Amino acid sequence: MSSGGIEGGRSGVHGGGLQLRGPRAELERFIDSMIERKRRGEKIHTSEAILDYQRSLLRGEHVEWTCAAGYKLFFVSAQGKFWICSMVHTNKHIMDVTLDDLFANYKKKSCQEGCGVYCAVSASLLIEKPVRILGKEILARAKRVPSLLRPLSGPGIDNSTPESITNPNRAHEMNDSTDSGPATDNRVALRERA
Repeated sequence: MSSGGIEGGRSGVHGGGLQLRGPRAELERFIDSMIERKRRGEKIHTSEAILDYQRSLLRGEHVEWTCAAGYKLFFVSAQGKFWICSMVHTNKHIMDVTLDDLFANYKKKSCQEGCGVYCAVSASLLIEKPVRILGKEILARAKRVPSLLRPLSGPGIDNSTPESITNPNRAHEMNDSTDSGPATDNRVALRERA
């Protein structure tokens, strides 16, 4: 797969994610452009927190976070086994997992440096910094509101007040009938069973 000169491929393993190959500067510009587009209000599904995380990985920078996999999110195998995440499996049956087991998984893990299980990273960052993470997402989405409302006004759009608002006396009418029931010409006749 290629996008703007950046080659990429998909791994069959959830944790492998999208693996981009190319010059670091080019990849970093791509991530920066995604962040800027998101901040302008474009519909970019990846959270800014994950884009920042990916950029830090590219730069070789340490990202401080505590993994919530196995605590706030986990996987259950087809055989009913509790998996901390898609990459870290246990032989414990899901019905044998206790609250203490879940709480014990909220910790720094040896595998979290450079982790590519973005659902775990995203949930972990959200738990640690909810106001910062949600604030950025809300701001980005709020910028899309004017473009969402634009189709509601303009040529060919009827913005007049509906009659039901300007004529409150019809509020109790139903199907153009004043008896608050089905119109008389729409009656249903029931037959008796023999």
